[in-house]
Amino acid sequence: MDITFLATHPPLGPRLATLHVAEWQHLYAGWNAVIALAEFEAQYSDGRLPTTLVALEGGLLLGSVSPIYDDLPGWEHFNPWLASLLVLPEFRGAGTCHSRDHEIRVLTRD
Repeated sequence: MDITFLATHPPLGPRLATLHVAEWQHLYAGWNAVIALAEFEAQYSDGRLPTTLVALEGGLLLGSVSPIYDDLPGWEHFNPWLASLLVLPEFRGAGTCHSRDHEIRVLTRD
């Protein structure tokens, strides 16, 4: 499994935006795949936050996670936040989250 920045794989953006909206649209009024994709496209690929990491196996998308700042107003002292953790249903239970956890810890280390 390869853990890499979504920003280095732009063709994955539209599909991932659609998956995120299907999972979390009910939490954000007016949020849609166009907005989600624009958010992804504005993220970094050099270790700065916000960013989205994707888990890939032979180019196949397994899931994603987005380390970000300021996810909940008033709780900034908990930064950075681990937001939008998504493992596609067919890959759940295969250790994908454990691998991404290690990558995120490296990425967000001060």
